[in-house]
Amino acid sequence: MTPDALSDQHLIAYMLDCMARIREYTEGDRNVFFGSRLVQDATIHNLQTLAEAGQRLSDGLRARETAIDWRRMVGMRNILVRASLGCLDLETVWATVERNLPGLEQALQRQRHRLAQGDGGGATSSGSTTSGQGARRHPMRANASATTEVGAPPSARSSRLRGSPKRA
Repeated sequence: MTPDALSDQHLIAYMLDCMARIREYTEGDRNVFFGSRLVQDATIHNLQTLAEAGQRLSDGLRARETAIDWRRMVGMRNILVRASLGCLDLETVWATVERNLPGLEQALQRQRHRLAQGDGGGATSSGSTTSGQGARRHPMRANASATTEVGAPPSARSSRLRGSPKRA
């Protein structure tokens, strides 16, 4: 097994653990997520480190798994890191957890199985988009209707943002 394959196995295991923790913390329930700042913080932290680990996967693995837009995953990480210093739209975070993590988890499970079988080689065409589905959505990208209000003027930020004062 190549050093890249060993590193990829470790990183995939770490990423899958992050997703398991998010499921554990949120119980897959929107109300649990929105009802606890502790759960929100833990979820955001695990999304950040999950994306950081994804950034470190080998080029070969990332090329094989074309269903994942790795660049957008890094972008989501950057939003989470920078937004944690101010305000973050929790609807976007929840949309990522609910809609995007399952697809990412499936892709990582495929790659973990492939690596366990000793196929840690270069890119293959098995993940291409020639099936007629066209461009695929990124597992870490929130639904287009969920907006991140990072950088919006304070008057434009909604009350659902973390850190927003309660209105009387």
